[in-house]
Amino acid sequence: LARLESAVEAAGGMLYPLNTSGAFHSRYMQPIADAFRAYLQGLELAPPNKPVIANVSAQPYSQEAIADNLVRQLTHPVQWCESIQYLLAQGEVQFEEVGHGEVLTKLVEKIRAGSRLPVPGVAVSPGDAAPGPHEAALHSAIEQVARWNARHPAGTRVRSLRVDGDQLTRSTALVLLGHRAAVYLQGHNGYFALDEIRAL
Repeated sequence: LARLESAVEAAGGMLYPLNTSGAFHSRYMQPIADAFRAYLQGLELAPPNKPVIANVSAQPYSQEAIADNLVRQLTHPVQWCESIQYLLAQGEVQFEEVGHGEVLTKLVEKIRAGSRLPVPGVAVSPGDAAPGPHEAALHSAIEQVARWNARHPAGTRVRSLRVDGDQLTRSTALVLLGHRAAVYLQGHNGYFALDEIRAL
């Protein structure tokens, strides 16, 4: 573990050992994911009666993707920050942490406040003199979001490179994936990068 920690730190990353019983959300779960996919093929999955955010995409489950999302979450990282940002973009949201401790509540508060959070693979410390490429991308996205939000509230009419016709934003702009300046559009689940849209 010490050798791995040294290698990660030398590459500019941060390592957090977890006390867990399995290598969840990693490629080491692939045999389990394959068996689980086969098991799910024999079941008929009803649509959720409440919206559920998939932790592999930070987007609501769609009926046709329920089984795939359930399987993929075994081997893919949890998009926690992006999931919370998606929920915050929907309007006034109240979070309640179930269980012991307040770790998730404090993370939500930081995300809501727009605080800088550790980005996977990037060491963030106040003493950094020269930001690396990931930090530079994060700062650039934060500035782009601030410029957009100063001029364009939610409900702005925009034109997108990805879909035909005029669209309306349903959120203010926010930073997704640690580097992407984006906004959500009405009638669409996925985010749209600010570079891909223009206000009308």
